[in-house]
Amino acid sequence: MSLFSCKSPETLPIGFVATLTGTHSEIGLEERNGAILAVEKINSLGGLQGQQVVLHVEDDQYEASHAQEAVQNLIDLDVKGVIGHMYSAMTLASYDMLQEAQIVSVSPSSSTAKLNGIDDYFFRIPGSDEDGYDVLVDYAAQTLQLQRVVVIYDAKNKGFSEAMALQVNKAFSGLGMEIIDPIPYQSGALETLPSVIDRALVWAPEGIVIIASDVDAAYMSQQIRKQNQDVVLMAGDWSRSMDLIAHGGKAVENLILFAKHSDESSSPVYQEFQNSYVQRFGSQPGFTAVLGYEATMLLLEGLKSSLENGISLRDAMAQIRRFEGLQNTLELNAYGDAHRPAHLIQVKNGGFERLE
Repeated sequence: MSLFSCKSPETLPIGFVATLTGTHSEIGLEERNGAILAVEKINSLGGLQGQQVVLHVEDDQYEASHAQEAVQNLIDLDVKGVIGHMYSAMTLASYDMLQEAQIVSVSPSSSTAKLNGIDDYFFRIPGSDEDGYDVLVDYAAQTLQLQRVVVIYDAKNKGFSEAMALQVNKAFSGLGMEIIDPIPYQSGALETLPSVIDRALVWAPEGIVIIASDVDAAYMSQQIRKQNQDVVLMAGDWSRSMDLIAHGGKAVENLILFAKHSDESSSPVYQEFQNSYVQRFGSQPGFTAVLGYEATMLLLEGLKSSLENGISLRDAMAQIRRFEGLQNTLELNAYGDAHRPAHLIQVKNGGFERLE
C-alpha cells in the first residue's frame, strides 16, 4: 500500500513494515500513523531536495514468514530505507534480508539485545528496555520491598522477551530476592494461560512481572486477579496502551509499568504533533505513535544528509549522534542505538499516572 502514486524520478520511496492486523496490531497502527505524519510534514515543506517522499506500507502480521515477504516487497520496490519492524521477533526474521540488500532500517520499537553492538544497516530509537526494567526492579525491591517475584514472558517474541526475563530475574536475585525460572507462554495460545498462571501462583509470589503485549498482559491480569487480589502486577513499555486498560478493566488497576514517553509533555513540538495527530486520525497519540514519527524523521534526516553530501544513507545515518525527538534529545551510540530515559507509571482510574 502506498500513500501516493507509483515511483517516479521526482519521488523518494521509503518503506514501513509492522503488525497492522490481528490482536497485536494497535502498536503497529499507531507507529504507521506517526510515520504518515512525518512524511506529510516533510512533503508539506517541499520534500527532500525537491523530491516528494512516498511511503509504502506493509503488514508483517506478526509472523516470521509474512515479515520476510513484506520486506521482500519493499526491496522489490527499491525503497531507500525502511521503518520497522515493531516486534523484535519480526526484526530478527527479516534482518539478514535487509543487511544483504544493504538497506537501512530504523525500528521504532524493537529492543532485542541480540542486535546490540553490531556495525550494520540497522538503527533503532526506542531506547534500551534493560534500563527500564532496572528502574522497575529497583522500585519493586527498594520501595515496595517485595521478596518473592516471578516473571512470565511471551516466548513468541523470544528474541526480546526471553533476554529481558533472564535479566529481570538476575537483577532480582542480585538484590537477594527469591525467584524461580521465568515462565514462558505462547502468544496466540491464550487457552494455555490459566495453567501458566497456576504455575506462577502456586509459588505464592508477592509480585509478578509480565513481559507481554498489551492485550496479553490484560488477559493475564484478569486470570491472576481471579485467584489473587493482592499480588503486585508489573510490566514494561510493551504492555502500555489503552488496549491494556480496555481489555483488562479493573484487573489492571494499579499495575505498574516503566515508560519512556509522557502523555503530559509540555514540549511545544510534542504539542504540535499531538494536535496534528488528533486532527488527522481523530484520537490521542500513544507513545508508539511518537516512536513511529521519530523513527521516520530520523530516517528522513539521514536521507537529507545523504542527498546533500553525496554519501551513502548508511554513512549519513552513522554520523547522526544527536537527534531532537518530540519530548527530548536522543543520543545515538556508534551502533545506531538510542538512549531514552525511563520512568514509572501506574494504571489509575482508567488511565496512566506517573509514579513519583
